[in-house]
Amino acid sequence: MSILELSPEESLLVANSIALAIFRRYSLEDAIFITDFVNGIEGCLTLLISKQGLIEINDASCNRKNIDATDLAARLDLLEDLLLNL
Repeated sequence: MSILELSPEESLLVANSIALAIFRRYSLEDAIFITDFVNGIEGCLTLLISKQGLIEINDASCNRKNIDATDLAARLDLLEDLLLNL
């Protein structure tokens, strides 16, 4: 089974199980390092996904040759997500 096939509930259960296994297996210092590493990956992915979203919004605007309220709202949502993840 692929991780992409998990339901949100199953995904949370797996994430909790992995976190517990890390906590039990590694020292507190190592567990903190692993946490920082995973958070770094999450932050980078968030930036990349947001960047791709902005590119897609810009492409759609260019294809229509105008920017409408929906485009602006989508841009603001992406920027808000980025700020919340800083």
